[in-house]
Amino acid sequence: MCVGLQGIDGGAANPGTISLPMARTMQSLAVRVLTGAGRAVYAHAMSAAFWVCASVTAISSYVSLGYSIAGLRGATAETRVGFAYALARSVALAVAATVAFFVGSSDYLVAVAVAMVIVQAADAVVGARFGDRVTTYGPAATAAANAAALVSLLAGG
Repeated sequence: MCVGLQGIDGGAANPGTISLPMARTMQSLAVRVLTGAGRAVYAHAMSAAFWVCASVTAISSYVSLGYSIAGLRGATAETRVGFAYALARSVALAVAATVAFFVGSSDYLVAVAVAMVIVQAADAVVGARFGDRVTTYGPAATAAANAAALVSLLAGG
């Protein structure tokens, strides 16, 4: 584990360093994730609510990715950069949503689902600002469905 060269107390006098207990905690967590030793901790995560939330989150991210690809293909020279950034964001979220199925962690899924709810809600706002019903109501409905699945997961359903 890499600890700052100036010390291991992580105090204000040593910015950029971490405490030794924190380093050990991070190392333990990394070992559990890499070896799968934490599977028992996440046994509850593979409930029906987990699968529904993971599926809605993944579908939402794939739709976003599809729109980004379509936008980039149809982009003009002036709009190409913006669509390239949107595609980069969409690829990252699609990968993160897909990984949720393999990790099996409710905490991980909650983080990805919250990100997708925010993205879809923001997309709905953008659609509304441009007066486009499809790009307003589609993302708004997706955000609502994802939020409902997330609430069900968090409620233990």
